[in-house]
Amino acid sequence: TVTRFILALILSGLFSSSFAKLATFQHFRIVYGQSLARVRSITEVPVKDTADRDTDAMQSDVSFEHVTFAYPNKKDRALSDVSLQFPKGSHTAIVGESGSGKSTLASLMMGFWQPQSGTVRLGGENLAELSERNIADFFSIVQQEVFLFNTSIRDNIRIGKPSATQREVETAARKARIHDFIVGLPSGYDTSAGEVGVKFSGGEKQRISIARMLLKDSPIVILDEATAALDGENEKLIQEALDELQRNKTVFTIA
Repeated sequence: TVTRFILALILSGLFSSSFAKLATFQHFRIVYGQSLARVRSITEVPVKDTADRDTDAMQSDVSFEHVTFAYPNKKDRALSDVSLQFPKGSHTAIVGESGSGKSTLASLMMGFWQPQSGTVRLGGENLAELSERNIADFFSIVQQEVFLFNTSIRDNIRIGKPSATQREVETAARKARIHDFIVGLPSGYDTSAGEVGVKFSGGEKQRISIARMLLKDSPIVILDEATAALDGENEKLIQEALDELQRNKTVFTIA
């Protein structure tokens, strides 16, 4: 009958709506589960049980002694029995094809990974015996992709040295060739960098990042394709800023 037909249409619509909501719920459950797994992969990383040490007397040389390393769940080794020495004040270019181990070298010397065998040394000290804070104090890294926090430019630069004065921040910005740009903004150093730095060009974000590293003043600098994908004018300014950053440092350039 017509009544039954109409009732069937109504019920089918209700069932379809319920199934659609269930499918949407399942989709978000999977997405949120994957996001939670990524968060846990960071929060559950074991913290090194190593006390901070006085590293003022340590030198900024780096050495690899018969280092072998493979990433988890990877059959092939990224590095095999590698021995290298990088003296204090040296400038080293690490060049190779994608997947050849360039970034692996940098990750190992910064303590992000531990080798399966061999020893990485910083200033003659076994990296495995230094605290994460000790290691972090030695390194500054400038990458192609720069992250700026949604706070003022001043605070973004101060990440390199939270106790820095305004004069120190401006000195670092001048050396990074970004001071004139900042003071030309309506709110100057109080200007918000915007979410993930979306308000600025790649070159401007890069120079803010370099100012941050200049303020930190670590003895070892890693440049990870820092000038890739930039136009000529920005590359010139950034190269001048990098020249300032590299003065009297041990430098690794990954290309």
